[in-house]
Amino acid sequence: MVTGGTVSAATPVSFGETVTGTLSTPGHIDSYSFVAGAGDRAFLRIFKWSGSSSIQVRVFAPDGTELILRSGGPEFTLDIVLPVTGTYTIQVADSYVIHTGTYQLFIQRTYNPSDATEFSYGEYQ
Repeated sequence: MVTGGTVSAATPVSFGETVTGTLSTPGHIDSYSFVAGAGDRAFLRIFKWSGSSSIQVRVFAPDGTELILRSGGPEFTLDIVLPVTGTYTIQVADSYVIHTGTYQLFIQRTYNPSDATEFSYGEYQ
């Protein structure tokens, strides 16, 4: 999926979860996996990037096809419609494969979200 770096085994994550990751050595790539259905819309947010350059996020379909690649920092979002049911992979790396740093990754399904708190229009939470 990614060349030129050390790829970690995928850590399972669920919709509604925020994970903190550390790119502890230059060239390290963190991997996460999540299960989604065909047509699910996933929202990913990368934030609190402490590295000195930009961070890169890639999302792969269950068959290994790269669906999206985005670099930036220290914070950005991705919104993607997932084409098939299965296990998807997210990879997080330093864009230049030479820096280290920490980050947080949030993932959520934008309809039928996990861990959502219901409240009425006009109500404050």
